[in-house]
Amino acid sequence: MDTHTRAMVRFVQMWHPYGGCDEQIMPEFGVTVPTFYGRILTILEHWKNLPLDDGERKALTSFCVAKLQEHRQSDRAGLAGARRRPTPAPGTSGT
Repeated sequence: MDTHTRAMVRFVQMWHPYGGCDEQIMPEFGVTVPTFYGRILTILEHWKNLPLDDGERKALTSFCVAKLQEHRQSDRAGLAGARRRPTPAPGTSGT
């Protein structure tokens, strides 16, 4: 496992008890929050030699799944809000 991958796993291990630290993912790892948690899930699934016991692996997996669901819901809410923006009346500038 490379240094970058180890850093990603350590980040999740460190922050998951506190609900994560999503605002640091882009500056620290250069990827969006959903991409980050998706990669962590892939790492947890395929890297069986990580120094994690089964309980920690399950906890991290559940945390990442929950974070992905949270971001999907907020994305959907944002799209729904964008659709509800009022349309300016004809003949007005809308401002």
